[in-house]
Formats: sequence, structure tokens, C-alpha cells
Amino acid sequence: MRVAIIGGGFCGFECAKLLKKECFVTLFDSKEYFEYTPSIHKVLTSPGYLSSINRQFRDSLKGVQVLPEKVVSLSNAVVVSKKHKIPFDYAVICSGVGYPIFLKNAQDVYTVKSGKECLECSSLLSQAGSVLVVGGGLIGVEVAAELAQKSNAKITLVHPFNRLIERNPENASAYAKKWLLGHNVEIVFEERVVDRTNDVFITDKGRKIRADLVFWCAGIKPEPSFYKGTKDEKGYVSVNEFLQTSSYPNMFCGGDACSVREEKTAQNALLHAKIIAKNIIRHSHGIALLSYKPSPKVMVISLGDYAGIFVYRGFVLTGWIPALLKKLIELRER
Repeated sequence: MRVAIIGGGFCGFECAKLLKKECFVTLFDSKEYFEYTPSIHKVLTSPGYLSSINRQFRDSLKGVQVLPEKVVSLSNAVVVSKKHKIPFDYAVICSGVGYPIFLKNAQDVYTVKSGKECLECSSLLSQAGSVLVVGGGLIGVEVAAELAQKSNAKITLVHPFNRLIERNPENASAYAKKWLLGHNVEIVFEERVVDRTNDVFITDKGRKIRADLVFWCAGIKPEPSFYKGTKDEKGYVSVNEFLQTSSYPNMFCGGDACSVREEKTAQNALLHAKIIAKNIIRHSHGIALLSYKPSPKVMVISLGDYAGIFVYRGFVLTGWIPALLKKLIELRER
């Protein structure tokens, strides 16, 4: 049985590991390695950290055909990249999301989407006197905290809502705010960065913020342009309760690209992979498929190296214990 997997992040990488013994697996990814993305922001201040969060596919996925190429089209039977046309019996879409920058002039404005990009920014950061972080969600808070603890730049964070990490309990937001303010981060609430003039960035309320370097951590956009099947109103691949695409019964979708309403986290992507791998085998044998049921998950947010926030349902724990837990999770998963 031939399985084509598009994307080698958490979902795709795990699917390949689970299926490689029973199927002939082809993995498409623009990189030749798996990257532990929850920790890539640490590369901004510690360039050497990059090697500890990357694992070469050839070492971890022996027996899997890995093609480091971008997929350009997908039918119900063939994946097409620039150099290859790979037929399949089943396909798994794990192409993730992009991080669009909503400015006409994006010079010196970067996203925190890959270790390679963070590595390039690390040298710029060492020369920056002022840094602007746009967005106070999970990524923005972790980036601002990392920079506040380990760089000498003046950090300003702009967030469109009235509290940080607003999808979490209020006491988690309050702790993040207190920690950042205590580390000299200036926080601007209920404003959006909409324009710029040279190195001055302008909010929708007319505030002007000078910055040598900007990290854009506001918003995501699904990227499966190669997929012509049904998508939801935001562009995510529409899936049913079995993580099977709505358009093709031999295609599944997991990770950030799928339409399941839940936080886009590595933890959820791994759970998707386990269901998808089992359902591919079950479908091939005519066995009833397993349902994926979204549920509240543990969330651990890092604030530099020595503080963090642990959230599960309404329970919040702050301080050094969540920071230690975050490190232990990384050591286990990367």
C-alpha cells in the first residue's frame, strides 16, 4: 500500500513513523529534517540551539522515501512536485499554515516560523536597539519573553485585545503581563500595527513606535494551495470526524491545515497523526474508522528559561515548575 504524506511537521513525521512498517511511505517536505517548532524562538538569542531541535529525516525515517520538494498539485491518485509524480493509494495532508505579514513594506519584519529564519534574525537582533513584537498570543508572548530575558534591546509588544493570550484563563493572562512588565517590556493593548514610515510603525490609533527589528506574530493562514477539494470559510481543509477529507475518502488531513476547531498545537497534531495512521489501515481493510474528538489539552507557555505558565481547563500554575515541564516535554518529543 502506497501512502503519500505532504508535510514533515509533527503530524506528517508521526504518520510516517507509524506507517512505514506496513506501507510504502513517501514524505514531501521543503526541508530534509524534522524541526521541534515549539522551541524555535530560542534560536533568536541562542543560535547554537538550532542543532538540538532538528532531526534529519534520513536518520529518523529509515525506509521512508523523503523528497525535499514543494508539492504543486494533488489529484485523488497522484502527488506532483517539481521533479516527481508519485502515485498513491492514500494521501495525508499535513502542510501546516503560513504567517502572513499585513504590511505593504515588510522590510526588517520577520515571522518566527522556522529555525532557519530565526537563525538569520539572531545576528540582526544583536545589532538592534529596539524590537517590536506584533501580537500577544502564544507565540508573541514567548518571543517577547525570550528577547526580554536575553537581549539588550528595548522590547515593545502590540496586541489587538485587552489581555495577552486571551483564549486562556484571565489569571494566566495576568501572570504573562506581570512577568513581561517586570522585565521592562512595554505592552500596548487594543491596537493593531497597520502601516509604517521607514523604521516607525504606526497603529490604527495613530501611535508611532520606532523599531529596528519587528517580529510579526499575529495571525496564521492555511497553505494547502495544491489541494482543490473542499475547504472551510477560512481556507482550512474540510475534514469529517475521522479526519478524512470531505472531498476524497482516500485522503486525510491533520495538523494545523485541517478544519478541526481547536488550538493549533503540536500536541493536537500528534493526536491527529495517531488517528490518521490507524484509519488508513482500517480503511484499507474495510474496518470502521475511528473518530477524533477534540478535547481540552494541557498548555505550557514559556517565559524565558526560568518561568512559565501551565494551563489545563480552568487550572493555572505559574513559575519555575511550568518552565521545567516545558523543557522536559521538549527533551521527550524532539
